[in-house]
Amino acid sequence: MKKIFFNIGFLFIAAYCFADEGMWFISDADRSLQEAGKAVVSIDFMGTGSIVSREGLVITNHHVASSDIAALSTTDHNYIVNGFWARTKAQEIPIKGRKIQILQYSIDVTEQVDSLFRNGVVKKGPMSGRRLSHILEEKYSKESGLVTSLGKFWGGQKYYMAFYREYSDIRLVAAPANQIANFGGETDNWDWPQHKCDFAMLRIYTAPDGTPAEYSKDNVPLKSENYLKISEKGYREGSKTIVVGYPGSTSRYLSSFQLNEKLNIRYSIYSKAIGIQDRIITKYMAADPEIRIKYSEKQFMKANMHENYSGALEYVNRFKVMEHKKATEQRMQNWFDSDETRSSRWGSLLSRMEKCYSAAEPVERYKAYVGSCIYSGSDFFKLVNAVSPLQKDSSEKKLETAKKRTLDVLSNMDVKVEEELFSSMLQIYFGNVPDSQLAPYHKELKKAFNADGEAIASALLKGSVFMSENYFEDVFGSGDFTRVFEDPVFKFYDGFKKVSIREMSLEANPADVSVLNDEYKIALYSFYEQNGRPQYADANSTLRVSYGKVGGFEPGDGVWYRHMSCTDGILQKYKPGDFEFDLTSDWRSVLESAATAVPVDFLSDNDITGGNSGSPVLNSRYELIGLAFDGNKESLCGDFEYIHDCNRTISVDIRYVLWVLRNYAHLDNILDEIGK
Repeated sequence: MKKIFFNIGFLFIAAYCFADEGMWFISDADRSLQEAGKAVVSIDFMGTGSIVSREGLVITNHHVASSDIAALSTTDHNYIVNGFWARTKAQEIPIKGRKIQILQYSIDVTEQVDSLFRNGVVKKGPMSGRRLSHILEEKYSKESGLVTSLGKFWGGQKYYMAFYREYSDIRLVAAPANQIANFGGETDNWDWPQHKCDFAMLRIYTAPDGTPAEYSKDNVPLKSENYLKISEKGYREGSKTIVVGYPGSTSRYLSSFQLNEKLNIRYSIYSKAIGIQDRIITKYMAADPEIRIKYSEKQFMKANMHENYSGALEYVNRFKVMEHKKATEQRMQNWFDSDETRSSRWGSLLSRMEKCYSAAEPVERYKAYVGSCIYSGSDFFKLVNAVSPLQKDSSEKKLETAKKRTLDVLSNMDVKVEEELFSSMLQIYFGNVPDSQLAPYHKELKKAFNADGEAIASALLKGSVFMSENYFEDVFGSGDFTRVFEDPVFKFYDGFKKVSIREMSLEANPADVSVLNDEYKIALYSFYEQNGRPQYADANSTLRVSYGKVGGFEPGDGVWYRHMSCTDGILQKYKPGDFEFDLTSDWRSVLESAATAVPVDFLSDNDITGGNSGSPVLNSRYELIGLAFDGNKESLCGDFEYIHDCNRTISVDIRYVLWVLRNYAHLDNILDEIGK
């Protein structure tokens, strides 16, 4: 088996040659950077971290670990509010369910994928990715004993299998209070200047022989051969920066038709629904500390998603991304038409795509309303989802699974909050979805209450078992779920099974849009290649490198943002009693005692997206100088097009992290471990 790291012969990339734009394969970097990349880890492919000591110490963003920190918190030990500092390894807390993956190697499996298609084992279509992954990941996982992940690149021109060693004994080591880590909260999110100390520390543990193992008191810290050195030398404006991490997904090869669907249908609907959800949750969190613990992670996700969707809508329009795509497509069409072979393959591609997307629009609207208002609108749906399998199979194993899932949902929800979420989302849903797309029971409800979603919600919840926090705990004791299955809320959610989105989609548009989308990417790639444009694949949670430099930017006429913020800005923003901008007396005292202003956050023009959170920012010597945690508002259209003058990565300065560890947490054990 030939081991490679995404080596692509037709990509010619030298360090910094394509600074700013691009998420490049790490194999195209120099050998020293490839070695540094071995210390970069994936945190369940939701975020990125770096090993920074010989004993498996991992640093990442606080917001990457925030759900774990919240899950470990209680009203007596609220680590979100008060922070957590382990002064010995014995004090480090196991994080249930958290896993960390470290890339070992990758191989090219394009020929095997092509063979599966040619032989009819897998048919091209919207489900082909799952089928391919199931076949090949299972095969290679058994052969290697490692966790495997199949990656698709450039519309299926290339497929690579990545092999990861996965560790499941992960423990919390350090996390500042939310007031320090997330100072400025959602007000400052996607904005500049920011003053967040967005970091947390975890540790990987293994069996005594060094192999991955489930939690045990006998486990030992990972003996790390690869770890990053930390530099306190800082940077200047113009200093080179490298971000290494696991960006989740970008869509820079999509068509104008697909972009229109994403923005003007999905993002528009999601933004409205999730914005309302965020406001409701925030209101209850402000009034009740217990609800704040339960909903802190949900609120962060909702607020982040709302800003992401609404910001993408705003900045795609401002930077004329749609116009750029359409202009490119016109040039592509001319290129297709100028050659008989290209014309035969792609001459009608754009017109077919336009027809398909137009026909699919009503179905996509329905899917967006169901997804945002129903499936993610209220945790009542999660409860229904947890117990509904028991309708067909109530065996002991199924009962145990359902009980675990149900109690997990209940432990993180409050019925008052969910009641208002349910009501507000039904108001949107029934006010926008036509009768032709409603299930029979939903049509009855709409007619009976004249499409008043709030009235429908009130009627469904009145006397419902879903309004009793204790009912589900009791029902698992009796094993009688009759009342649950007959409950109006259960019946409402169950009604969605009567609507087949697949049948609805086929009726509206028999053509396979996913196949057309892949063909478009291949055509666009070929068009760019013909024009000599170096290309990177869209992000897909595989290890990537982004090159850039430190620098400010001009967000608007007459406005200039400098490249860094300092601790002076924290004191300037301080607002007593304001949850996002308040300071505890001990923390404020430390800030005021600083002899000189300490660098806090900085800007660079590295190209990142979701999944890069926690990614190490390296200097030209491949030493750690910061952690990427956010982007500016102008970068919110970056999933579709990189805007060279305005896209900025926001990172916490590692000197600020170390300053907090020294002067506030006094975590000498960790400072000694990392040689500081």
